Amino acid sequence: MRLILILCSALFLSAAAHAQVSTPGTGVRWNLDSLVQAFPGTVLQNGDEYTLTEKITFNGPDTFYQDAGALVYFDSAATFEFLAATIQIQPDMPLSFMATDTATGFDRIRLEDVAFALFNHVTFQYSSGVSLIGSNASFVNCSIAYSKHTGNNASGAISALNSNLLVDSSSFTENARSAITVGATGNSGVHLLHSSFVRNDYENGNYPQINIGSANDSGVVVRNCHIEGGYTKSGGIGFLNITQADYTIQIDGNTIVNNRYGVAVVGRGVTGYIVNNTIDSNNIEGEPMLGGSGLNFQGDTSIQVVAAGNYIANNLWGVTVIAGNSSSPRVSLGRVTAPDGVDTGGNTFIGNGNNDTLYAIFNNTPDTVWAQNNFWDYGTIDSVETTVSHHPDDETLGWVIFDPLHVPPTGIHEVTIRFATVFPNPLSLTHPVVSIHADKLLSSISVVDISG
Repeated sequence: MRLILILCSALFLSAAAHAQVSTPGTGVRWNLDSLVQAFPGTVLQNGDEYTLTEKITFNGPDTFYQDAGALVYFDSAATFEFLAATIQIQPDMPLSFMATDTATGFDRIRLEDVAFALFNHVTFQYSSGVSLIGSNASFVNCSIAYSKHTGNNASGAISALNSNLLVDSSSFTENARSAITVGATGNSGVHLLHSSFVRNDYENGNYPQINIGSANDSGVVVRNCHIEGGYTKSGGIGFLNITQADYTIQIDGNTIVNNRYGVAVVGRGVTGYIVNNTIDSNNIEGEPMLGGSGLNFQGDTSIQVVAAGNYIANNLWGVTVIAGNSSSPRVSLGRVTAPDGVDTGGNTFIGNGNNDTLYAIFNNTPDTVWAQNNFWDYGTIDSVETTVSHHPDDETLGWVIFDPLHVPPTGIHEVTIRFATVFPNPLSLTHPVVSIHADKLLSSISVVDISG
């Protein structure tokens, strides 16, 4: 902890040393027009276009608000820094933060000790990203694209340390590394809702698109998001907790496709639910010894996760469970007598495998994994057995209890649709993704427009 405080202090001193223009910190409300008047050499205006030539630091209790749309260009060393200030950007038309030179980008936007920040209908392009330090920030209807990684900066398009982050109805596209990053000791709450994360990690390093180390008591929620990869080293959602602090996760209703892996929970102290997700074709690296799991769990008994109602298909491995140094994760994929009403199975395993062998579940631990009441590639116990790796294949391994199977009804029946999503929306005939979660296995669907 002492080392962390020293490093943070060094960062803060560095930021202060490079500040070019600062607001007085006397409770003034600033917008782009008032900045032009107060700092005419730093903020230039041409109609509804503005250019920043150097960094502006907003000191609390000052406020930066903007209620009109604009196009704001940042020179390479220009940015906004907020120190205990308030941010309220809610324009009537979109507001865009752009780099004057897209080849170099512009400096990272920094929020430190900010109690309230709202970015609504803001586009960020070609920045070095956004850093939250001890801050609470919401990004609603925003777009962050083409963020670069420079020097010793944090690597995520948005990175959080001791903060609370809400992202709703926003998009992250083609950023250099992860879209969202919380470091190993980041201790931040992250809630990501109704948003898309597409082809991030264009540097093609080992960075999942959503990259979480440690979290605070508000935990991590990823709900109704679209997470689509495109770079062979980048996973979908990665949790790696190496601290002694526990946290909760809720991964619910997402579409996670074409990544190196779908969801990985590694280390210790992570509990929660992975439910009602489509986890498909997370196999783009093509190396089964390096990844390719739809769901991967690796660590000790303090990892306790229930996975239910997921559609897990066409990954190199469906679900892999790997023991830590002293014990194994407690992962349940369904029990006939579910103690919590959620652990009821209903997962679908279709076409997960590599080297001409199906691997729906690979239990690489000495303990039992429950996986009752699920849909499988086959409809008989003996056939499902060929897709499950456990005690019969290696007596040092534990069992996977997958009997009884969930047998789909035949004929015409009433089906309850839990929810349905399409991406993109409106649906395109090029690479469409249709995700339907129902209480019965569907053999086919038809998609029609409003005219029938």
